[in-house]
Amino acid sequence: MSLWAILPVKPFKQGKTRLAGVLSEDERYILNLTMLGNTLTALQQAKGINQILVVSPDSGVLAMSRDFGARTLQEDSPTNLNHAVTLGVRFALAGMANWIMVLPADLPLLEANLIQDLLARKNGANQMIIVPDRKDDGTNGLLLN
Repeated sequence: MSLWAILPVKPFKQGKTRLAGVLSEDERYILNLTMLGNTLTALQQAKGINQILVVSPDSGVLAMSRDFGARTLQEDSPTNLNHAVTLGVRFALAGMANWIMVLPADLPLLEANLIQDLLARKNGANQMIIVPDRKDDGTNGLLLN
């Protein structure tokens, strides 16, 4: 069984723009960089993940991700989340993934034990687990086979 974690990542300067009123562009850059590092660290520490794949048009995002041992896939240009996820899933399936986990890179409280809890819920074929955000109006993770 092969489990791939896919992280679609916006360019660091384009993430968290809704915080522009309280954080400068440089502060948002650092915030996005820090959250990606946290997410990659949690994925590295979680047991059972065979590959981590970061999909982004940003060469800085990809270089940092490779420093964490992740595989990378560069988008031609900034697109949308669905396109980035589709590219990542196709790449993972070509790499013989049986399970795919999709996570955003901006989960500041993500820890390896939370990933382990999610992975413990998988129990068979034709399964999809959706992790909603706390307001139930977004998705903080997907796990599917």
